Formats: sequence, C-alpha cells, structure tokens
Amino acid sequence: MSIVYIFANGACKRNQSVNNRGGYGVVIIENGQTFKFSQGYKNTNDKRMELRAVIAGLSNLKHPSTITIYVSNYVYDCITKGWLNKWRANKWRNTSGKKVKNIPLWVEMIPLAAQHNIEWLCANNHLELSQNEQANDLASLAAKSDNLLEDSGPTIIDN
Repeated sequence: MSIVYIFANGACKRNQSVNNRGGYGVVIIENGQTFKFSQGYKNTNDKRMELRAVIAGLSNLKHPSTITIYVSNYVYDCITKGWLNKWRANKWRNTSGKKVKNIPLWVEMIPLAAQHNIEWLCANNHLELSQNEQANDLASLAAKSDNLLEDSGPTIIDN
C-alpha cells in the first residue's frame, strides 16, 4: 500500500442564502507527487462542499492506500465520534429521530473510504500546513468561478 496525504476543504459563499456558491479543493500527495482538484457548485452549503472534497480526494486514488486525510470539524466529528455508524444503524436518523442531512453524499463516501486504511485528522482553521491552505484557496476560488455545477442542494426531508 502506498502512503497518501489528502487535504480536503470546502467553502461556501452566502452559506444559508438562496444564491449561494460553494466549492471544494483537494490536495493529494502520493509518492512524492502533488495533485490538485477543485470544483464549484451553486445551490449548496458548506457541509456538502466538505463532503464533496473528501469524495473527490478518495475517488481520485487508483488503488488501496494508507491515507492520512485532513478534513473539516464536521466530517471529522461524524466519523471519529461514531455518529456516521450510528446514523447508518438507525436508518439515517440522528439521536433526535430526525433524518440526517446529505445522506447521498455520505452513502457515496462510505465505500470509497472502506477501500483504504485511513487516519482522519481535523484540519481546523489554525492548521498552518501549506497544503491545507492550498486546499482552502482552491475551494474559495472554485466557489467564485463561472464554471459552477448544479448541486442537488441541501437534503431537506420532512420529519
């Protein structure tokens, strides 16, 4: 297994507004090579962009790897505190009994992550690694681009 570092970051401008713009940025370091990915979306939010960053990072790996991945507090907490496993066991409902948001993105991420040996680390705003800053810059630039894809938007389900 190769050793891979992934820096995944999402951004969203006017996060809770109607005309919001978001983007993700990913920096992957594998075998001494650096790869960068980004994409912008409209009709999205910051949490969806954080998840899309992780999905983009994992889906761009060609074979099972040992990965250290730097993610947002949101993704980190959901995975390391066991929330994701509890949601799955409870048919995608949280401890309050409400449907979890962004289920399709979590469902897309799970099999991608299962292929690898992953150490999840929190890339909070104070992490001063240049690759994390690059991922953040890529996400912000993607959110400002004219090449925005339509996101399915925040998952809204009546509870």
